[in-house]
This record gives sequence, C-alpha cells and structure tokens, in this order.
Amino acid sequence: MAEVTGWSKPRVTRRLEALEAAGSLTYDVDTLAERLGYRLNATLWLRVDLPRLHRVGEEAGDHNECAFVAAISGRYNAISGRYNLMAVVVCRDTPDFYRHLTSRLAHVEGIRGYEISIRVNRLKQAASLIHHGRLIHPALV
Repeated sequence: MAEVTGWSKPRVTRRLEALEAAGSLTYDVDTLAERLGYRLNATLWLRVDLPRLHRVGEEAGDHNECAFVAAISGRYNAISGRYNLMAVVVCRDTPDFYRHLTSRLAHVEGIRGYEISIRVNRLKQAASLIHHGRLIHPALV
C-alpha cells in the first residue's frame, strides 16, 4: 500500500490503525464451514405469531447455530407465503441439528410451524464461489 500511495510504511500503518479504531475499516474472512467440521447446512422456514416476530428473530439470531435470520414477506418467500421468518442454520451433523431443533428452537415462544430445506451442495456463499469444496476466485471460473 505504501508503494501504491507513495506514503511511508509507518504512515500507512498509522492510517490503517486509525481507520480500524474508528470502525471505518473492517475485515471479512470467508471460510468454508465444512472445513471446520460443520457439514450440515439448512434453511428453516418459520411461521411465527406476528406480535412476536421481531423477538423470535432476535432470539433465533442469538443461537450460535444460526448464521443468518431474516423476516420475509409471505408474498415473496419460496414456500407459498406460509412463513414469515427464515433462518440459515449450520451444524456439525444430523444429531447436532436435531438437538438444536428440539432443545433450543423448540423453546422459543411464538413459533407455530416450520419447514426445513437441507442444502446438499452449496455453490456460492456471501461473496465467494465454491468449486469442489474449495473457495475459488471468480476470475478463475
């Protein structure tokens, strides 16, 4: 960066540290959950009482297993409009997923029904492409 900007290395270092401290510069690391032992990836489509929707979303979002939680419009969701909250769940295996459903999610008040879509082969995540279980650069496709 020093070479590109024409700044000294200490100046670049100070500037990066200042940006990090201010929260203006953050880092996002892409990892493959499968490589860390989390082999089960599923989307939960939840039917939640409307007065509890926000609270249920926040509570589910606090679960370590939930990588993503969002309220969705019944008109646009993939499961015919019956569900109003979706959660992406990442677990080690089927028993781990079952434990999450029966011991954590089952105790969240306001959930009236759900469907599960297990992902068999993930092709893309956030900003990364995946090919044969490895992250690849988009230019290589």
